[in-house]
Amino acid sequence: MRALWTGHLTFGLVTIPIRVFLAAQRRAIHFTQLHRKCGSPIRYRKWCPVCEVEVEDDDIQMGYGFQKDRYVLLTEEELQGVRPQRTGSVEVVDFVDAGRVDPIYFEKAYYLEPGEGGFRAYSLLSWALKESEKTAISKVILRTRETLAAIRPYDDRGLVMHAVFYPDEIRSFSELEGVNVASRALDQASAKEKEMALTLVERLSVPFDLSKYRDETREKLNELIEAKLRGEEVTVPRAKEPAKVIDLMEALRASVELAEKRRTGESIPRGEDQEENIKRTYR
Repeated sequence: MRALWTGHLTFGLVTIPIRVFLAAQRRAIHFTQLHRKCGSPIRYRKWCPVCEVEVEDDDIQMGYGFQKDRYVLLTEEELQGVRPQRTGSVEVVDFVDAGRVDPIYFEKAYYLEPGEGGFRAYSLLSWALKESEKTAISKVILRTRETLAAIRPYDDRGLVMHAVFYPDEIRSFSELEGVNVASRALDQASAKEKEMALTLVERLSVPFDLSKYRDETREKLNELIEAKLRGEEVTVPRAKEPAKVIDLMEALRASVELAEKRRTGESIPRGEDQEENIKRTYR
């Protein structure tokens, strides 16, 4: 695992040398766009439609659009003047109750590894956060901007840092009219419907284990690519028919019955699967 950068974690007068690693990365399959006629990769150019020329990097200037086709021009020197200087420091500014930081604020996650001379202080901070059930709110410079970060104990041994969105970067949930309508519609739900919904959640509840879930789309893509590499003929599966519109209570009842069969290990007839019985559109 390669470190993104090396720096220091500071809280109070304590300084801990650290190395920062990206904690997670999407394992997506990447494709290349090809010219259908000759099979060559498509190349994108930085093109000026007015001068009809390809523009070199030295001839590109940054601009902020404030009206249609009108821009405030900014030089690289001006941009450098407002960008924070990278210090390699992660500065703890506050400690807050761990449960108060809503996961919607979390962006990327990073592992923090202690460097030589910082092992005891690192382990003490991790222990103190765990014992006090606190999260350390910090400031860190990632790339060219100062970012908030939340540091929490992880795996009973160390620390993980999450880049955190600023409050004004979170889009308003209240703008979703469908959510507002749904919240009012709950008052119209019958006691039986609520009971069935709770029963369904209980029947489908299991101990949390992420290793049981797989990226089935990526697996199918890999199988498709391997088959084509072997020169096999590929059959495209037929699209599934749209879900039927059924009564909500009927769907809840059928879902509970299906969940009970799965829980007890009872065999489920062909076609009586989760997608057919739970993923419905309701009237």
